[in-house]
Amino acid sequence: MANEKKYKFAEKSHAQGGIWSLCLGGAALFLLGVVSVISALARGEAGIYLGAVGLSAMLLAVYGFFVGMRSFREPGASTLFPVLGSLVSGITSVLWLAVLLMGVGA
Repeated sequence: MANEKKYKFAEKSHAQGGIWSLCLGGAALFLLGVVSVISALARGEAGIYLGAVGLSAMLLAVYGFFVGMRSFREPGASTLFPVLGSLVSGITSVLWLAVLLMGVGA
């Protein structure tokens, strides 16, 4: 009984910026898939509107990454969503950058 340890887990709230970051990254990833499929079906001749959607989604992913990184500073909040949001948004930003560079190089 002398070595008895008691743990008390405090209820941590989820960081709102982290949830927002995950949503932004998920939306940008979804748009990456949609734009890629439409562009493939159009054989690369999808037009300027699809490019505008792609550029907007890239900026959305970059913004999601910065929101996720900023949400680590929220006091007393769980870091699950900031980590997931920053990871998804960061990877999606890199994928969008690769698509952009492939288009510039072509």
